Amino acid sequence: MPFKKTLVFLIIVLAAGGWGWVYGLPSLARTQIDSYLSAAGYKPHHIGEIIVRPPHILARNIQLDTDGFNTIGLLRAKVRGIHMDMEEVRIDDVRTSSTVETLPALLDLITTFQKSLPPGVVHLEKLVADFATPYGDLRLETTLNLGAANPDGRRAFGAVVRAQQYQLSFDSRWRGTLGADGAMNLGADILDGRLNIGPARLARLAGWLAWDSQTGQLPRISGQIDAGSGTLFGLPLQNISLAMGPGPNNATDVIFRTGLSGIANVLLSMDSSVARDNTSFAASLDIKESDAFFTHIQTLHTKAVPDTLRTLGPVRVNLDYRAERRFEGGPIPFALSAYAHNTPVLSGNILFYSDTTELRGSAEMPEALAIALQDYFSIAADKRTGGALRLDGSLDEVLKDRGDTPPAP
Repeated sequence: MPFKKTLVFLIIVLAAGGWGWVYGLPSLARTQIDSYLSAAGYKPHHIGEIIVRPPHILARNIQLDTDGFNTIGLLRAKVRGIHMDMEEVRIDDVRTSSTVETLPALLDLITTFQKSLPPGVVHLEKLVADFATPYGDLRLETTLNLGAANPDGRRAFGAVVRAQQYQLSFDSRWRGTLGADGAMNLGADILDGRLNIGPARLARLAGWLAWDSQTGQLPRISGQIDAGSGTLFGLPLQNISLAMGPGPNNATDVIFRTGLSGIANVLLSMDSSVARDNTSFAASLDIKESDAFFTHIQTLHTKAVPDTLRTLGPVRVNLDYRAERRFEGGPIPFALSAYAHNTPVLSGNILFYSDTTELRGSAEMPEALAIALQDYFSIAADKRTGGALRLDGSLDEVLKDRGDTPPAP
């Protein structure tokens, strides 16, 4: 008899405990997903609905910020044990919004998210990321798969990233490994690219990229992207190439080269080196025969070119970033110079105010050259005094769309 009473008592206790555990499943599941999202860097957040279907838990309509600009439609996790430790995660319908200014914070968030991943397989079915830019919103669409973590914490990575807009269109395939400490070693093939932003029109873009980053360090980016055709400020380009790779002092060097289609011996170059504490930038336009160059320009734009410009001979125009003149919160300073037959013919300075996109500067040159530039570029009369020209304006005006319109659908 005592045995029967004890058995009945144990059954009641187990049943009550089991019922209590089952009844508390949604609350426990919410706690687990709350902890997962918080560890991933999403504070605050809000989970709309929790569904428990052992061995899985589902969360729907997740807001990752207070404004609802960043959301997850569905998070499905495979769990184990009474504590519902997450092993595998499948995420679908993720939408994010950011700006160019918030990209560094977004990259930090990606690293935090990476460190919080459960040990099993992770599938991201659909990520739509919108980036606000001066040329409209750019949208990237992504799907990715992460393999289960190895004993050392590394995971295999595979992703498809694409854009399908007038401003930016491309298809890319990524592969590589992610480390538990936030390290990333990735490579990608870029296919079928097209760019239509401001005065730049590039088509048939293709190439490759490699990304290698370690925790606490700037990423080391290398790659090369070539374009089959393009225009800049309405001028047709040829031999368009962008290359980047590791430079000294953990910098990333970026090199851009292009020629002018329809005329030889014209080269536009842009070189930049980006490091945590030091950045350099230099651009130059080399014209071997100014008469041939301006004759070609006149056939494209019909505007008459002053003889003073035609007879300059071989010309080189330089624009150089002056890091030593930069102070925190101030405008970005550049030095402007020009040479004809290797002799200086122009010297000046330009300040760029990034918050307003305004340009302020001036240049000194022979008066005849100042008059010719004022005439050709329609510079207001009060902007010239003798051989001095005021170079004031807005980068928005310099880089505005030159009348090209999207193709008809």
